[in-house]
Amino acid sequence: MKSKIRYLFTLMLVASVSVLLAVGSTVIKNKIRDSKQMMLGGFLSAPGGLLGANVPDLAAAQEAQEEAERQKAIAALREARAEAEAARRLSGDPTPTVEAVVVAPDNRFCALIGDDLVDEGKWVQGYRVRKIRGDTVEFEKGDKVWVQKIH
Repeated sequence: MKSKIRYLFTLMLVASVSVLLAVGSTVIKNKIRDSKQMMLGGFLSAPGGLLGANVPDLAAAQEAQEEAERQKAIAALREARAEAEAARRLSGDPTPTVEAVVVAPDNRFCALIGDDLVDEGKWVQGYRVRKIRGDTVEFEKGDKVWVQKIH
């Protein structure tokens, strides 16, 4: 009877050790994998790293800074465009300013003049748009005809 109990105890001990080794090796493998990820991804800012999750995301901060610089550049371009338009008007050149030429879905050109999208033959600011090309717009007023490049 004692030998059976010893045998069962030994069998349970071996089974328990086997389970512990299997679970323990999985835990150890996970810890090693996490350590490798922390080393590759920056152990300072990784969750559970030296600084924890309180470190700000550097990529997000850099992206926000780049966006702020982009917005400043856009504002500067708008201001320069407004100043150039005012100077042009003061110099006595009353012609409309062509902002862009776009292609409509039916493959015809349209010109963006100020806030208006204009087709060929239409009137804008007292001028008739005769012809729209990829980078120029031809205007007509009275007997005068001239071509204006996109600004």
